[in-house]
Amino acid sequence: MLMWAYALGAEVFGEIDSFAFVVGWETARPAPLARVYRDPRFRAFTVCPGCAGSGEARTGPAVRPATPVPKCRGCAGHGRVKRRGIRSV
Repeated sequence: MLMWAYALGAEVFGEIDSFAFVVGWETARPAPLARVYRDPRFRAFTVCPGCAGSGEARTGPAVRPATPVPKCRGCAGHGRVKRRGIRSV
């Protein structure tokens, strides 16, 4: 029965498994009829240490609520920065 499930999974997921291999995605098989695909470039980013991921510049208590919050200069307001040593396309 288990071999039948693996054969069915190979038939159903064969095309996308081939595509994932070609583009360099990581493929996990948690169950015979399940697949998990992940692009390794997602590990290329980490939380910005300057703003702790908020994307806002640190300001003092004198900032008025009606004024727009300035963006963090380290991450340009995105809240994440590229890790060193990680190559991405």
